[in-house]
Order: sequence, then C-alpha cells, then structure tokens
Amino acid sequence: MTSLTPIVRILLITWAAVWVLSYSLLLGQVSLYEWLGFTPAAILRGHPAALTGIFFYPFLHQPTLLPWHLLINCLLFFYFAPEVERLNPGRKFIRLLALASVAGATAMFLLHLVTGRFPGPMFGGSGLVSCCFAFLAAVYPDLRISLIVIQLRLLPLFLVVTCFDLLRLTTDLVGTTGSSVAAEVHLAGALVGWTAAGGWGKFLPARAMQARTQRWRAKRKQTAENRDQTELDRILGKISKGGIGSLTPSERKFLDRRSKR
Repeated sequence: MTSLTPIVRILLITWAAVWVLSYSLLLGQVSLYEWLGFTPAAILRGHPAALTGIFFYPFLHQPTLLPWHLLINCLLFFYFAPEVERLNPGRKFIRLLALASVAGATAMFLLHLVTGRFPGPMFGGSGLVSCCFAFLAAVYPDLRISLIVIQLRLLPLFLVVTCFDLLRLTTDLVGTTGSSVAAEVHLAGALVGWTAAGGWGKFLPARAMQARTQRWRAKRKQTAENRDQTELDRILGKISKGGIGSLTPSERKFLDRRSKR
C-alpha cells in the first residue's frame, strides 16, 4: 500500500519544496502565508487576494526549524494516499483532493461567519490526509495497520480519530482560545473521502442489515443448489446401474422438477 504513485510523489515533493521556500522567505521577513494561506477574516474585509488561499493552503506547512507539521502530514499521506490514487487514477484523484481542499476552506469560512472565531490563516495538508484516511476506512474497514506494538483495524481507528477531532472542534467552539489544529478541516476532508468511497451506503444500519440479509439469502440459495446437485448425481448414478425403472416415485418427481428449471 505504501509504494508511491505519480500524483502522491509530486505532491510530497511540492510540500517539501514549498516548505523550504517559505522558511527561507520567512528568514527575510517575507511570509507566503499572507498570500497563500486561507484567511476567512481577510475575505470578509474584502481582500480578493485572500481567495487564492482556498486552493493553495494545503501546500503550506508551519515554517519552524523542526518541520514536524510537514513530516507528520508527509508520513501519513505517504501511507494512505497511494492506494486511494490507485483506486481513483489521474484526474479523478486530483478532483477528490481539490474537493477536500475546498470543503476544508468552506467549513472554516462558515464557522468564522457564524461564530466570529477561526479568523485564519489556515494552512497545511491535513485535510487531504483525512480525506484519504476516510476513503480507505470505507473501502478496507477490516485492514489491519500496525501502531508500534499493537495492530488495529482501519475503521475503528478512523472512528476514534474522528471522535477526537469532533471533541477538539467542540472545545474550540466553546473555549476562549482556538486550537492550533484545524479540526474542522480534518472533519471536512474526512467527510469528502468517506462520501466518495460510498461509506454512508455501506455502514448505515438499514443498508448494513439489507446487505447482510442479501448475503444470507445468497448463501442459502447456494446451499440448496449444492444439495440438489448432489441428489441429482446420486439419482443419475442409480439410473446408470438399474435403469429408470429402479427409481422411486419421489426420485421421479425430483427429476421432473429439475427438468422444468
């Protein structure tokens, strides 16, 4: 799952290159984040240039001496995204990431509009990581991944992480200071990935019950078919040895029923 695919490779290289550029410019007192980060407050103040951040904010990462923000996102994207690209090759994968990017910006803008908080700037590829994580959790819910000394199934891990993001967002909404983690962007990206993979149809209780019923009926039908085939083979063997006259009335009735199918 972790072998690199073309678009994932390009994006990882771009993340690293933009981080080097942004860190170098910051040393010279020039900030890319004012132009390429997403800042809802700037949009409401009527700065048209702020709109560019809707698409460019996922390429920026925190320009600190130790780039933990960049490294963590790169590591998780390297792990989750290649399989998503294989399942959604070419432009389909680009559209998925673009939709996750726009969804994250929209979520933050609406929260700022309603609450007056979350002014920005926002930056980082976490929403794209969450999108790919959610997509894989919907497609491969039982896939086991290793976390140091334990193994966890992908779907429960995704649900736990999502609950933490929901808790963090709730805390940000009711608290006096905002978190440095954009939980709303994580959740928006996860929503896009989960929906794109058909997660709602697979895991809603009614749909899940319907799917289990269909599997049970198919299994029952196959069992009946196997049983009838075994009986047919036995009767044909009996005919080959003793002729048609050796059959009992029930065996003749069985053959007649099979001939009409």
